[in-house]
Amino acid sequence: MGGYSPPLGGWSPEFPGTPFSGSFDSGVKPFVFPVTFTFPAGTLRTLWVPGQLASLGARFSPGPGFRWRVLMGRVALTTDANIANRYSRIGLCDSGGDAICPQAYGAVTPASTTNAFSFHEHWSTQTATMNADAAGFAIGQGWIIEGTDYIQLAVSSVQVGDTLSAKIRVLEVRV
Repeated sequence: MGGYSPPLGGWSPEFPGTPFSGSFDSGVKPFVFPVTFTFPAGTLRTLWVPGQLASLGARFSPGPGFRWRVLMGRVALTTDANIANRYSRIGLCDSGGDAICPQAYGAVTPASTTNAFSFHEHWSTQTATMNADAAGFAIGQGWIIEGTDYIQLAVSSVQVGDTLSAKIRVLEVRV
């Protein structure tokens, strides 16, 4: 029988949603990763911050009737010449502004510097090195938010000339 066979001992991060089976030839019906039940189909979307003033931050929400599974992203902070250490951060909040997930911080970004951090389900140091990012982190099997919950991008110790840019990939479904 042809097709992809995941490595023995579990699923492959390169192919999320593949069965927990060493082979398709075993005759056993494979178990499909449970997230497929939450997101049987959907639309892949890119949330984009094109390089705006960092003091504005950014907030993204799926809106009523929609659910997002956050897959991956990259946030970059470019600082002006004012001397201060800044940190870009991302977090998930409910509609009241309370953190659902602790905010993750990128590396310190001093004056006249650009630093970025990346995140996705299977982050590793190799990923950050390939992207030349200062920091990175894993989000496990993805963050899931819906309705008026939101993704918040912010910068601490922001200065007047700092800019923030980001691209975040989400899978969107109607609920």
